[in-house]
Amino acid sequence: MIPGMLKAFFNVNEVVASIMLNYVAMFVNSLIINRYLINTFTAKAFNVAPSAVIPSMGLDTLLNDGGRPTQATGAIFIALAAIGIIQIILNRTVFGYELKAVGFNRDAARYAGMSSRRNIILSMSISGALAGLGGASLFLVTGRNLDPVQVILTQGFDGIAIALLGLGSPIGVGFAGLFFSSMKVGGQYLQLLSFRIEIIDIIISVIIYMAALSLVLRAAIRRVLTPREK
Repeated sequence: MIPGMLKAFFNVNEVVASIMLNYVAMFVNSLIINRYLINTFTAKAFNVAPSAVIPSMGLDTLLNDGGRPTQATGAIFIALAAIGIIQIILNRTVFGYELKAVGFNRDAARYAGMSSRRNIILSMSISGALAGLGGASLFLVTGRNLDPVQVILTQGFDGIAIALLGLGSPIGVGFAGLFFSSMKVGGQYLQLLSFRIEIIDIIISVIIYMAALSLVLRAAIRRVLTPREK
């Protein structure tokens, strides 16, 4: 909500505001763990309470790793529900139409009678809530602990790449997330074949750059063809 308010009222770039707030969140996280949740024997936060762990719902054995149970949980169903809800909101509601209209052209949306400030704040708040839901799904499992270290986790930045590959569509983001995760996990197994794990980062980077380049080329081709159609 904070970057949304800065954008809506002071036109502060939301990317810069969000990146700077990452450090605020990181230090607050470290402070809370060190003061209230630290396990002095492991120098990490205490284990998640059993009542707070997301149930596996049988997925840990169904999606096994060579016969060994995995850390798969019912979070996949939470993700699917989030995809469905956001897809309906964006494409089947007036609120979703306003969100997209403000995103495409803030001034035109305001001229049409839409509250650009309200929609900017709400869109950023919903985005933050979805990110928080993803973070909770990542750590509310057995054996995962938060570390009180000054390091920003990479999963949030992975989300930017996944959103790009999914072309901003909730369903597209779901498929892009599955593809991205399979590449990440597959890269770990490449080490068994004497490949360095960095090779998978190179492959992912090339895919992302090609996806971004395809958007640029599509826009360029559209600009060239539009005068001819007229």
